[in-house]
Amino acid sequence: MSKTVHLSLTGRQRGETGAETAVKTVTTAEYYEKNGSIYILYQESAEDADTHQKPGDAASTRCRIKLKDGILELIKTGAVNTRMVFEAGREYLTDYATPYGCLKLGILTHALSCSKRGGKMTIQIKYGLTSEGQLISDCEMEIRLTDAHFP
Repeated sequence: MSKTVHLSLTGRQRGETGAETAVKTVTTAEYYEKNGSIYILYQESAEDADTHQKPGDAASTRCRIKLKDGILELIKTGAVNTRMVFEAGREYLTDYATPYGCLKLGILTHALSCSKRGGKMTIQIKYGLTSEGQLISDCEMEIRLTDAHFP
């Protein structure tokens, strides 16, 4: 059985020059658990970063997060297409396809944690993005879910 939750996703990147950029998505999401996995489904729109999203916008991307046994998988389809896998201590390679072209990236996860309590769930990920074996940025992602009846 799924339920609607409030999702806040904040991503931070620090590039080679040390400059930091942050992107925040705030929207509603569908949350459910199945076969020991947690699933979170939501939509994001590049034009509306830092604002409330409207599902079905022209430039929207459908996102699915799956969390199981310390591995988080983020699949995006639509304006952006990718499958990103985060597992502490491992590097996964991915294609990150946008309307402007496709990037081949490595995702080297340093830390991944998940906590649930008091109607809230927080997932934190620290990772590096690589291209052809070279670090291009250090990144952090924080996903916060809020629901009055959270397990």
